[in-house]
Amino acid sequence: MRVYRERRPLEWPPDIVARRLFEDSERRERTETRCRGLFRTDIRIDETDGAVVTTVRTPGAGVLAAVAAVVAIAAVFYPSIRIPVLWFCALAVAGPMAHLLPPLDARPSVGRVRSRRLTGVSAPAFVAIVGLLWVGIRPELGGVATVLCGSLLAIGTGCYVVAAGWRIESVSALWLAVAGLLPAVASVSNLAVAAALFGDATSMGAVLASVGFAIFSFLLVVAYCLLVYDAVAEASFEPFASGRFRAVAFLGYLLVVGVLCLTAFRLTGRVLTTAPWPVVVTALSPFGLPVGGWLADTGGTLLARSRILHHGDRRDIDGVTLLVVNAPGTHVRAVPFPQCVVVTRSVVERLSREELMAVIAHERHHLRARDRLAATLATLVAAPVGRNALTAFLDYPARERAADRHAADTAGPGPLVRALRRLGGPSSGKTAGRDRNPLTAPYALFYGPIIDTATYRSLEDRIAAVTPPPDGRR
Repeated sequence: MRVYRERRPLEWPPDIVARRLFEDSERRERTETRCRGLFRTDIRIDETDGAVVTTVRTPGAGVLAAVAAVVAIAAVFYPSIRIPVLWFCALAVAGPMAHLLPPLDARPSVGRVRSRRLTGVSAPAFVAIVGLLWVGIRPELGGVATVLCGSLLAIGTGCYVVAAGWRIESVSALWLAVAGLLPAVASVSNLAVAAALFGDATSMGAVLASVGFAIFSFLLVVAYCLLVYDAVAEASFEPFASGRFRAVAFLGYLLVVGVLCLTAFRLTGRVLTTAPWPVVVTALSPFGLPVGGWLADTGGTLLARSRILHHGDRRDIDGVTLLVVNAPGTHVRAVPFPQCVVVTRSVVERLSREELMAVIAHERHHLRARDRLAATLATLVAAPVGRNALTAFLDYPARERAADRHAADTAGPGPLVRALRRLGGPSSGKTAGRDRNPLTAPYALFYGPIIDTATYRSLEDRIAAVTPPPDGRR
């Protein structure tokens, strides 16, 4: 049963790729099969499409998942077997995804990944887990259990659809908001399982079951973050609704996050009274993905801002404070506290004064429209779900287009277009710089530059939006 498939474009001639892949200087074949544990990896060089196609198979994965669903139905009527069945279903779901982990990774490292597809062979087992979870925790949590399991099922179903290869050119930014809820839902699920298993007593079986389920859910979140990140990074963003509806949806989203956090807090205190603290720490491990990213992102931002304010070359241009810093690359960023525009020295050296004024006008519009302020506030409160999940409720494409129009009206479209061409816009190659390690995918999904790079499909789109047509009409 095929569980995984990916394509990587060739970066060298097929003969060179074949020799590098198969570690044989005389090799001319274009296929190879590698076996590692339960997984069989088929590698094929497709010269017609110019790609390396990797397919991972495991025997009986679909049958195992189907059996898990059938056995789970029996466990609903026989409570004594629910814990071992929960283990069985967890293994049925995690098994096909285990090859994503670096120690089991047998995939080639030639070229960047163009697409990943994880089939839905473990979907029946995943549904069985959610059903068993609902049956087990409903007596303890009541209606909260129904909402919790319904959310987990909805998020899991969406992730399966994305992982199975659903790719479109434009996606809703709401995907990031939904993905941000997954660590919180998984952590609450882990705590609910621990509360149901321990009851009023502590046993080694309960410890092993709760810890095992928590580790499984952590790996599940990591794998889904990798696949959702791949799908989102390949598309441009579109706002999912009008401004007023997004505001209402944002308030509702904050309410859901608040309920999840309060439920986690309540369950944590409850589990601590009967379970050892390592069980609680393991149960909260999915929460550590966005929270750890928040600590790293906020700490790095504060440290970088402190260095900029103390060591930056301060200049006043047209009523705007410009901080020039010695850093690699060409970067421009508006900072709300204190209000200034930070640029790297290469930007100042590369642009003429008119072009620099166009760039400053663009960033000044962001400051006046409080775009950067909203992003900064989102960063400060984003620990439970990630910054990108909250800023997904902003219409970034519209804000960027408004800033470009303001710069074109203030400094003229010519200087702005020249500045954009000299500096380069957001990369149209969404896969550039992507890390193969799935353990970095949650940070990239929650705090990476996905929204920035997906705002425009290419630099030419920005130039076309500010360049008047030949007849002079916009």
